[in-house]
Amino acid sequence: MNHASPVSMKVSLKGMSPASVKAVSPASQYERLESNIGEGTYGKVHKARDVKTGRIVAIKKAKVSAADRTVGGIGFTALREIKLMQAVKHPNVMGCLDVFADGGVIHLVMEFMDGDLKQMLEDKSLSIEETHVKCLAQQLLRGLAALHSKWFVTVMSHQQKIGRARVDR
Repeated sequence: MNHASPVSMKVSLKGMSPASVKAVSPASQYERLESNIGEGTYGKVHKARDVKTGRIVAIKKAKVSAADRTVGGIGFTALREIKLMQAVKHPNVMGCLDVFADGGVIHLVMEFMDGDLKQMLEDKSLSIEETHVKCLAQQLLRGLAALHSKWFVTVMSHQQKIGRARVDR
């Protein structure tokens, strides 16, 4: 019996119908590590690993309203969040790495944050000195300036929460 090596094997889709080719889910690129690490107004957030790169990410499953489903579209709020994260590339603004639809749900793949400013401020075991406050304020203002530079001015008033602030510890 003659076995071909994996390198020399070829697969041809010629003559196959589209129905016979099973599509691979975009979600299969990510391995879920923790469920429900957070939940916002617009969806649940899960911790995952990109199986290709090993990078740890956060995946937000954006809720789709009945009205959105009937028109086959995406909600205005989710679309605004996606556009914001894709438009502003800055170390102090949460980045969107990927967006995909799976099972009728929009998934936003975002940079993973191991904590946030709200958690830091509520942690009574941490001693926050004046120098820390200055550093945190500077990071917040840099992130805000990045948003303003792309004309995302009103977004801050109703989108930005202290728990979403991306700061270094």
